[in-house]
Amino acid sequence: MIETKASYQAQLFEGTTAARELEEDNSALLSYSEIKAIASDNPLIKEKFEIDAQIKKLETLQKQWQKKYYHAQEQIRSIPDNIDYLNSKIPLYEKDSEVAINAKISLININDTFCINIFGKWYTDMKEANLQLMSIIKNNQRDNKIDVGHFNGFNFSLNYKQGFGWIIHLKNVQDYTVDVLNPIGRVNFERMIKKIQSIPNTLEILKEKLSNENKNLKNANDTLKTEYPQKNDLYKLKRRQKEINALLTANEENSNNYSINDCFEINMDDSSIDDECL
Repeated sequence: MIETKASYQAQLFEGTTAARELEEDNSALLSYSEIKAIASDNPLIKEKFEIDAQIKKLETLQKQWQKKYYHAQEQIRSIPDNIDYLNSKIPLYEKDSEVAINAKISLININDTFCINIFGKWYTDMKEANLQLMSIIKNNQRDNKIDVGHFNGFNFSLNYKQGFGWIIHLKNVQDYTVDVLNPIGRVNFERMIKKIQSIPNTLEILKEKLSNENKNLKNANDTLKTEYPQKNDLYKLKRRQKEINALLTANEENSNNYSINDCFEINMDDSSIDDECL
């Protein structure tokens, strides 16, 4: 009980908890019969403390298991949608990944293999191609999207976004946002190459997510089929705890009755009370 009080004081001084959270655990308080039993080496008290500790441990484990159970219920509701989404996306990424893998232009050979189709015309000089792009957006007064041409096996377009400017997009089966169009041509083309090269890696990530989601769904279903594994142990301990508490209460009542009958003896001659009881 002293340790309990000390912990509350430490919490107050350190400011580690709100005042409303400082509630005493009444299970730590000892009744008169318990204190008397400890002094007299009552074996029930020792058993009570042991059982109380075991119950507290099992109840803590039960709360953890319940959280896991509730989480499994939430997963049962959400995971199927995730799986459907991944199953719909993976085939699209597979098609784009095949094109990306076969792309001829890479960051290593960009100087030797660069070529881009802009409005039907092929450009092999990055500076010249970028000047054409700058001219296109400068002269555009009405369109928010411009289908520019082709690059490295993907369709190439520019989309205008208020507050950002012209955004580079690539598309084969899916649309991929690259970045804001930069005045420096090489920067734009290298960013486009990096985006294309990232597609196979993204595909592998999606496949791994799908595998994990299927495992999570199976585990969640398995969890919902089970119950708290130590449920019976907890029930037996609580039953024994109730029996012990009843015995301690009975002992306390018997002790009180004995004290009254023993100490408050009425002297029929002078109606005095035994001094030892005062």
